[in-house]
Amino acid sequence: MKIKIICVLGLMFCLSCSGPQPDIQIDKFAQIVYQVHRADAIIEIANLEDKNLKNDSLSYYNGLFANLGITRREFIEEIEWYTQHPDKYLELCEKVMKIIAEEERKAEEEELAGANAEKDSSNIWTMKKDWHLPLDGATNPIAFEYMVTQQGVYTLSAEVIYYSDDKTVNPRMTIIANYEDGTNEQNAFWGIQRDGQKYSMEVKIKTDPNKTLKTISGWVLDHSDGTESKHIDVYGITLKYSLE
Repeated sequence: MKIKIICVLGLMFCLSCSGPQPDIQIDKFAQIVYQVHRADAIIEIANLEDKNLKNDSLSYYNGLFANLGITRREFIEEIEWYTQHPDKYLELCEKVMKIIAEEERKAEEEELAGANAEKDSSNIWTMKKDWHLPLDGATNPIAFEYMVTQQGVYTLSAEVIYYSDDKTVNPRMTIIANYEDGTNEQNAFWGIQRDGQKYSMEVKIKTDPNKTLKTISGWVLDHSDGTESKHIDVYGITLKYSLE
């Protein structure tokens, strides 16, 4: 996901209190500022269509600050100090802009690599591989269904980040083998961690060779009733087939 971010800390020059010397090293704080402005962009875009996020933006930011290891008050105090010290403020802005440029460069390289990579014949996933919720839907489970006939093992996998303010009820990754006789078998990956860290998720299903296979379906971000909003990033989804 590519988000254009402009350093707007200068709007806070009107603050009169310079505050104490910053406790957070400038390189680390530049990363924090980048993440906060990234969240600003997400909320600004998502609020156009997402009523739940608009009404709950406070908890969205609280969760973000918790993941960053800083309180809202500490963030404001750090900003106040920088806006009263122009040289350091400009240095901070330069560092933030370098982070933005580097993230956009990485995104472009990944996009190019994906376009040029030789297609994996065992991977039947054809939908987009990276998703960002709520930007891609406040409660989107990323449902899928593929018509298949080959018996064997189907493996659904991805790298997933569940943030602390995610409100998924019973989060899991689910895969289902559906047969022509109307029966099905399913398996799920549980044990989701909502700590803002990236984890690998994988779930497999071995089809029944005594039945005629119809489709493989499921949900990458499965949930139960009552889920009203999600905050999740998903990368590199694959659905691979193997004989065993």
